[in-house]
Amino acid sequence: TDDEMNELFQQVRSQTALLILDSCYSGGFSRDVVSRPGVMGLFSSEEDLTSSVAEKFQAGGFLSHFIQTGLSGSADENRDRVITAGELGAYVRREFAREESISASTQEGQQNYQFPVVDRGAVQVDAPVLALGT
Repeated sequence: TDDEMNELFQQVRSQTALLILDSCYSGGFSRDVVSRPGVMGLFSSEEDLTSSVAEKFQAGGFLSHFIQTGLSGSADENRDRVITAGELGAYVRREFAREESISASTQEGQQNYQFPVVDRGAVQVDAPVLALGT
């Protein structure tokens, strides 16, 4: 649950920690877990919507695919070999937008579209997330 995940993240001792959930209804974790300083959350859908499988990429989910490509270097906009929180968040949003209409639905069967939830909390936009090797 989000409360259990929050307890686990209370024990993390790092300058910046990422919580990445590529699952249906994952956006609800943003409220509880990202409230801790130094935690950035990337969630595949809003808290009341499903997340689609990214069959066209032969990947489990769209967010998983975009995180993989982003952290492999595609999110490094200024090519300084450091991916920042701002670069990663912007990259994920851009890639979802390129896909245009990713279908999603509520538990009641209402149709909508999947959009990522990117919550930097108190993590600064220029905070390093990953330094790329040479």
